[in-house]
Amino acid sequence: MESAAHRHCAGDIFTRIDTSEIIRSLRVDHGMTQGELERLSGIPQSVLSMYESGKRIPTVENLDRVLMVFQRALRVGQRPSRQSDRSVTKTIEIHRIVLRKMLHEYDGVIEHGRKRLEQIRRRNDPHEQWYLDRWDELLSGDPVDLVRLLSSTDEEDVELLKMSPFSTMLSKSEQAEVIDRSRKRLRGTRRLASA
Repeated sequence: MESAAHRHCAGDIFTRIDTSEIIRSLRVDHGMTQGELERLSGIPQSVLSMYESGKRIPTVENLDRVLMVFQRALRVGQRPSRQSDRSVTKTIEIHRIVLRKMLHEYDGVIEHGRKRLEQIRRRNDPHEQWYLDRWDELLSGDPVDLVRLLSSTDEEDVELLKMSPFSTMLSKSEQAEVIDRSRKRLRGTRRLASA
């Protein structure tokens, strides 16, 4: 019996890949009906139909059963994480401190961000335009979006954070804290990787 946590994890992973297209393509490419796939996989046709239409996400076990019918295997491996990269770790830690500052002086942090954006804008670097526009939207938009970004470790969000207008606002003691926390995080990541 699979746990609710397992089902949630499988759903989270499989929403990133189009399992409905994988199942439908394999079945159609092999000239098979849903009824035939039901007979070979043991998964009811009605459930297969929901998988193919995207109305339901298959469990790891059911996706593996479908793949086995077509002599395919579900391989799960760890993708190399960029979170062990020193600059990424430092970026994340900087913005955790910025979030802490926002709790105490929200308007001051936003004002600093706007001023820093104007300084960056004066450089007239066309490669920075998208980032500057995105930061403008975040600073004048819903604070929830800004907080979500500042607390994110998502790869795309971290790329935007690397062009943050907030990285210059840390005091010397906060900069030392970033270095210390980054080292600790990297040591923890290395320990996990070697385990």
